[in-house]
Parts: sequence; structure tokens; C-alpha cells
Amino acid sequence: MAPETLNVGHLSVPEKIALMERLWESLSVSDDLSEPPEWHGAALRERDAEWKERHVVSEDWEAAKEEIRKEVQ
Repeated sequence: MAPETLNVGHLSVPEKIALMERLWESLSVSDDLSEPPEWHGAALRERDAEWKERHVVSEDWEAAKEEIRKEVQ
């Protein structure tokens, strides 16, 4: 089943939490975890350098999330 077709709107909060726990559990035992994309490492190195240089991160959290969403679609 494709994630975008999974309708969880009818689930209660405890049911949603239980579902998330089952998903995390299934991921934690999987031997088929791929390496993160290179851009993850590049982004982390960039943020680390910014922090070391100025003790600030230049991008607003909401803007950063939006940029990530665009990159992964």
C-alpha cells in the first residue's frame, strides 16, 4: 500500500501512536536500510560550519522544512 493512500484520519490518537510504534519497530529490525542521500551530509556539514562560525543557523526553521519538502518530492 502506498503511504499516500493510507487513510489514518479515522484512527484515535492512541491508535496512531501504536501504529507509529509498529512502523518504527519494523524499521529498526530491517537489514535493508539504505544510506542517506549525500545532500543530507552536505547540509549537516554546512549547518555545523555556520554554527561554529557564528553560533547561529542562517535559515528559519519553517523555511528549512519547506525547502526539504521541495527537495524530496
